[in-house]
Amino acid sequence: MKLLRISRTKSKCGSCGLGGYCTKVRGESASERPKLAIIGEAPGADEDKLGHPFVGAAGHELDVMLAKAGIGRHNVYLLNLINCRPPENDLASPEGQEALEKCRAGFEEEISKLYSLGVRTLVPLGANPTHALGIEGSIHKVRGSVYDVHVAGLQFWAIPTFHPSFIIRGEWAEEPTVINDIEKASNIALNGYTPPEERFELFPTVRDVELRCRDYVKKRKLIAVDTETTALAYYEAEVFVMAFAESGEDALSIPFYSQGFKPYWHNGDLIRVKNAV
Repeated sequence: MKLLRISRTKSKCGSCGLGGYCTKVRGESASERPKLAIIGEAPGADEDKLGHPFVGAAGHELDVMLAKAGIGRHNVYLLNLINCRPPENDLASPEGQEALEKCRAGFEEEISKLYSLGVRTLVPLGANPTHALGIEGSIHKVRGSVYDVHVAGLQFWAIPTFHPSFIIRGEWAEEPTVINDIEKASNIALNGYTPPEERFELFPTVRDVELRCRDYVKKRKLIAVDTETTALAYYEAEVFVMAFAESGEDALSIPFYSQGFKPYWHNGDLIRVKNAV
């Protein structure tokens, strides 16, 4: 079977500490025009031995999750941030960090070629690929969200999720999460994506809260309620913020504290807000 494999001619392999010591594991797909690209960190021992991405234990788990999401491995393009295996599979090692720098231009070159083939949707697996796309924050907080990212001046939709190695290390409860994230990414790749209009009130006045709550009650609207608290034990926790949403685009966030744990409401407004709620 002929594979689509993209070479990184712009990587600075000659001056990289990993150059010459590892098999170059290029990205690949069985499809000539894949719609979705999945980005890992670096080849592991099995990948380095066989010369293909995601063929070890984590790759097997990825295949399982792709299948459960209704996607065949052959329909996606698989690549890594770097094409060589760092010592002990540790991307945080000095050699791994150097390889990230030396391979960056080649990585952007590969992503650019995927763009020319029609790829507009990326799934970074884990923190390192997610941060490489310019998405900041913990992978636990950013996963599943849709981000507008730019690589080499080209625009993509990126949906971060957990790396399969995280799942097989015992976090099996998160496997459905990854499956859902991949399924979302596949739908976006096939059908496109229009960002929702976000009509979020994040720093309301007391009057804003009263009017919105009155509207909820008067029109008997079905709303979702979310609270963030300072602790899990109810007898010592305080509500830090409460949010009401009537749709994915309309929401009211009611803060009770500001940065530095300073009260948000003053001069009797807290009583009015609590009464409205």
